[in-house]
Amino acid sequence: MRNPEPTISEIRSRLKKIRNKFYPNLDLSNTEIVISNRLIKAGRITQWYSIPKNKLTISRKYHTHHGWGDELDETLKHEIIHIYLPINCKHGQRYRYERKRTSAKHYSKWIKSEPSRNLYKCNSCSHQFESQVDEVECPKCYDTLECLGEISI
Repeated sequence: MRNPEPTISEIRSRLKKIRNKFYPNLDLSNTEIVISNRLIKAGRITQWYSIPKNKLTISRKYHTHHGWGDELDETLKHEIIHIYLPINCKHGQRYRYERKRTSAKHYSKWIKSEPSRNLYKCNSCSHQFESQVDEVECPKCYDTLECLGEISI
């Protein structure tokens, strides 16, 4: 049985639990949490340069499909790394270090019922995969990708 959808308050509580374990001094008071009906990937963090504010968006579609339990915790671990690191850090070396330290997953699972948009090929390991979002690095070796074009649906 899958866990029911948590409230924003419950998600904030789970985020704080992860923060306390890995980043005890990280201030989350300026982090807004929303659940989106439009977002396809597991989650997203939006940060602003001009004001100290973060917006953590969680995908209802993704987590209804894959679960609101451990999968949500993995999403929260992934996104809290982005809150912890500087805004322009993305998925570079510092991000990968923190991901390994926290045992966070790098990428989310697929929602197979959704059509894919682009086909990508890694420039290093030649791994090919389809993605609904604009990918910037290979999920296997983290090197740069070449977009092979849009897939007709």
